[in-house]
Amino acid sequence: MKKILLPLIIVLCIVIGFFAVMGYYAYRHYTDKYVHVEVANCSNAEHIADDVLKDLPTLRKALEIAKKEGRVTLKISVEEFNKMRHLSGYCVEYEGRTYRILLVTP
Repeated sequence: MKKILLPLIIVLCIVIGFFAVMGYYAYRHYTDKYVHVEVANCSNAEHIADDVLKDLPTLRKALEIAKKEGRVTLKISVEEFNKMRHLSGYCVEYEGRTYRILLVTP
């Protein structure tokens, strides 16, 4: 009985460790979301309204930083990421300049 118990405990620990690591990386994949904003010359840019930016505070912050530095990548929440899906890959006009917005997942 003792000869079987030790290998069984080892296998059980390996299986539990494997699922713990997989769960950790699944959680990280779900929560690690980024927005990349860069100054761009787009002829088809649409004006982004302040009421839209009111619901997207990280995007507003990214636009402000990109206005000064040219480009920025910021981590955003999953909720804000889902609200911004329709903006990914598009150009927007904000305070007289055009920016390209990209959503990034690992």
